[in-house]
Amino acid sequence: MYATRIAAIKASDPPLTGIDFVEVEPSQSVLRVHFHRNPGDLATPFADDDPAPADITIVSTTGGEGVPVVRVTNVSLDDTDDDHHVLVLTVDKPGDFSRYRLTITDARLDYFFRSSEFTFKANCADTRIDCKPVPEACQPGDLVDFPVDYMARDFLSLRGALLEFARQRYPQWRELVEADVGVMLLELFAALGDELSYTQDRIAREAFLETATQRRSVRRLARLVDYDIHDGRSGATFLDVQAALPVVYPVRAGHRVWAGGDDGEVITFEIGTGLADALAGAAYPVRSQWNSLQSHFFDEDAAELPAGATEIFVQDPDAVVDPGDDWKNKWVLIQRDPVEPGEPARRHLVFVTDVDEIVDNFPRPPLTPPLRVLRLSWREEHALPWCLKVGPGTTVHGNIVPATAGERFTEYFEVRGGTVDMRQAIEREGPLSAATGERSVTFLHSLLSSETGGLGRLGADLRATVPELRVARVTGPDLDLDLSDWTWRRTLLSSDRLDEHYTLDDGIWRRVIGFQRATVDKDFVHHDYASGEGATIRFGDGEFGKMPADGVLFRVDYRTGPGTRSNVGPGAIRLLKNPVTGETSLISSGAVASISNPLPVSDGVDPESLADIRQLAPEEFRAVTHRAVKPEDYCEIARRLDWVQVAGVRQRWTGSWPTTFVTPDPVGAYALTDEQRDELDGLMHCVRQAGRDVFVRDPRFRAIDLEVQICIKPGHIPSTVRDAVLRRLRGDGVTPGYFAPDTFTFGAPLQRLTIEAVVGAVPGVLAVKDIRIGARAVHHMRPMEDLYVVPDDQILRLASDPRTPERGSIRVITEGGV
Repeated sequence: MYATRIAAIKASDPPLTGIDFVEVEPSQSVLRVHFHRNPGDLATPFADDDPAPADITIVSTTGGEGVPVVRVTNVSLDDTDDDHHVLVLTVDKPGDFSRYRLTITDARLDYFFRSSEFTFKANCADTRIDCKPVPEACQPGDLVDFPVDYMARDFLSLRGALLEFARQRYPQWRELVEADVGVMLLELFAALGDELSYTQDRIAREAFLETATQRRSVRRLARLVDYDIHDGRSGATFLDVQAALPVVYPVRAGHRVWAGGDDGEVITFEIGTGLADALAGAAYPVRSQWNSLQSHFFDEDAAELPAGATEIFVQDPDAVVDPGDDWKNKWVLIQRDPVEPGEPARRHLVFVTDVDEIVDNFPRPPLTPPLRVLRLSWREEHALPWCLKVGPGTTVHGNIVPATAGERFTEYFEVRGGTVDMRQAIEREGPLSAATGERSVTFLHSLLSSETGGLGRLGADLRATVPELRVARVTGPDLDLDLSDWTWRRTLLSSDRLDEHYTLDDGIWRRVIGFQRATVDKDFVHHDYASGEGATIRFGDGEFGKMPADGVLFRVDYRTGPGTRSNVGPGAIRLLKNPVTGETSLISSGAVASISNPLPVSDGVDPESLADIRQLAPEEFRAVTHRAVKPEDYCEIARRLDWVQVAGVRQRWTGSWPTTFVTPDPVGAYALTDEQRDELDGLMHCVRQAGRDVFVRDPRFRAIDLEVQICIKPGHIPSTVRDAVLRRLRGDGVTPGYFAPDTFTFGAPLQRLTIEAVVGAVPGVLAVKDIRIGARAVHHMRPMEDLYVVPDDQILRLASDPRTPERGSIRVITEGGV
């Protein structure tokens, strides 16, 4: 066939070639294209310039029910045979059972022979069935020779089961007393079984939100529904410092003071707004002249500030305040001590934004200079909440410094270092790499003091607080200055492999057991998870966050967080010496006479309890879930996409684990686009269970052929009525017909009465005489019953397009009329 053209191709000059045939390898993912003329004999051989994948198309010529287009991903040339070169094509997926046409757009190929038809199922014995071999049934395993009591889980039940086993297996063993060596070993096995059963139950309980007892387990389970639990907040306040020196004295951040309670409990506070102040060496100036300034009024009839006031006048006759530098952008305390019985005490903190100097020239005693007065202004957010009398008894205190609850600690540790007496980072296996088949290393360091004192956190939003923590790599000999900070992240999922990030895990890892070795001086020590309290630093694994290099020394500064225990009343923070440990505050060196908190501490919050998490986490996401477990969960989440009309889900056991298959029914279309498939696949992988695969599949259709016989009313042209019926059933390109893509979905049946009603409503139709129906590759044409049932995993399709007859067709037979 085409022998003349083939002979002309072989003798052409300049030389041309053409496709002879396409060979399909058994994997159906590799095609070998053979040519009429060796591509190595061309003017530009294929070995020098292979066709690009973009120049090669593989398109189904008969509709392509499953895979209409197959893409070429790689092109190579097999030139092992000098006289016969073969172009090897790798495709992204095998085609279906339809016929395909391969076309190579290249000037070196004859136009007529640049394409060739083939089928991916050429190697199948019967192309009407799947090529996948039927798996052989697994042979049943040997039965256990002794009945196992699976209810035996504690020491006594396991001991009894083992003794019963010994009586039946070893009837000659009769010395069943506790002193017997066999009984001792039997009881040892029972004890190990008891411990194993307890461990299994304990681990199983941690997998459910209702029964988990460890905070790290509850946190991970809550994250599955995007619920961020909060870890509390450290209390913060302001201290009124009474300075003893007439010169400016800096109160350094990080200096400790204490609050003592009636029950003997001592709460530590540190000067500053947080750990960052202490590490940066911030200081707050105080001096004795700022301890208290008298308020001022210009007239006795105006000696009261109304509620909502944002300014006050104070007397400064000795000019102890510089309006431009000292008190501008500074916290001050407005204090009113009772002058008359029954008058309440008043304390109010304001942040001064402007300081203006005013001279009061009101007549005064002879030789008295005019009085220097300062006007202090603040923002509306700090407006007075009540009326305030000014004058005697009302003062303004300027030595106000912030303080935060907690105690600062500093620790050092190495990553696989060799320094003697230096704490080493704990090593644990990280995730398995699919590329290398090896596991990375995850380094941990537990903050030991946080186990009993907690870890301090600051922030207005409880669910977005930041830990009072700094992790820095030591880069030089000075352990205090040669530092390079690493950055804390709430999670490392968004961190790159080179980002110097770390995160925090719940619980403490420490030594749990050690063994002496006779041949080695150093003992073998095993570190493991030992407590659910406290916090542990976790570094990246090289994929999500950078993994620290061996030998790196880290310095960790952190502050504990007492939570609600730091909520003390006014005047409770007054101790410059710890009554328990005897530690003396560094600010009690004679420059400070006393301290006191004028207002109560009320913003300390304990970490969210496990009971609250169990109650709030499911309630928070009851309306909209962000995880899929049951098939209906996958269906509901898939329908959230605008282009999904309905979704079908099947869960099957694929050999090692359950696999979920999601099939969407797109709106206004029969097939999914590549963009839609990628979008749904990404959504399903965001909500699926860990360790459970999920695949997005194209919907399965049942293509039907419909034959409708109608009677035409007298006076109507049969061909016109027939065309109107066809338009009503299949649409006209503008108005969708009855068999539009969105009419039917998974398992939706076809009713005969509905077809008769739709056809009968067309002008010119007298009656529907008969309806016959057939399904492609299912059954032949037959009379249609009242209800045509479709399997619940298939969608009825009738496109009635001459270009794709495999998608169903409609035939209208007319009788009568003109």
